Amino acid sequence: MRGAPVGPSGSVPVAARDTVLEVSEVAVQFGGVRAIDDASLVVGRRELVGVIGPNGAGKTTLFDVISGFRRPTRGRVELDGTDVTGRSVAWRARHGVRRTFQRQQVFGALTVRENLLAAVEGDRMRGGVVVDLLGLSSRRSGASRQARRVDDVLELCDLGALRDVPAGSLPIGAARMLELGRALVHEPRVLLLDEPTSGLGEAEAAAMSTALRAYLADHECGVVLVEHDVGFVMDHCDRIVVLNLGAVLAAGPPDVIRADPAVRAAYLG
Repeated sequence: MRGAPVGPSGSVPVAARDTVLEVSEVAVQFGGVRAIDDASLVVGRRELVGVIGPNGAGKTTLFDVISGFRRPTRGRVELDGTDVTGRSVAWRARHGVRRTFQRQQVFGALTVRENLLAAVEGDRMRGGVVVDLLGLSSRRSGASRQARRVDDVLELCDLGALRDVPAGSLPIGAARMLELGRALVHEPRVLLLDEPTSGLGEAEAAAMSTALRAYLADHECGVVLVEHDVGFVMDHCDRIVVLNLGAVLAAGPPDVIRADPAVRAAYLG
């Protein structure tokens, strides 16, 4: 990309490409403590961005700002070029911002397929009045499309053989994939994953990366993940953002981050 501006650690910023999410100079202050200090983050469509940093670096607070759980003291959050800084969690979710959490959040008494159907049911009910005006055939058509979407996600996440198994009895690898599926079934524009490989073995983590890449190949979504497994981030992310004491220490592709002396001194060791 000749003539493009150069970002931290020599990387070409995604703002020079097709951007789905942009966080600009965000600060979050709790009393006299600044949890986020003028942090910026850009995510392109079909891009997988990892956010790493030591405990207390501000990773979860940054996710809270992006998803709308916390209003920043200063700065902007833009979705597809639109300022959404003042928008609520519910508004952002309706407009394509989806988030998973460290703690597993599935309905244990429901089957795997029922968990996915429950996730998309909210989408269908939000259009209930309009759908009712269009008549029964439209309701049936919408339900049929959502059922196909659920079945597609079951296949994508390799959960087809477990579709009728109660979610509460799943091993952790399958439960993590179900959490991912519950987010993907909404067809997000921005997907925020909070430690998605926690508790997973190497093969299970690789399977999650495969599912994410398959989804991104067919959807104009940007994925941001916070992860303590640095090896996973280095092996599977397109770019990495390193936070330290609430500020962006470095950003760039894995090979640049791995070689950055400031990152090595502060985090990688």
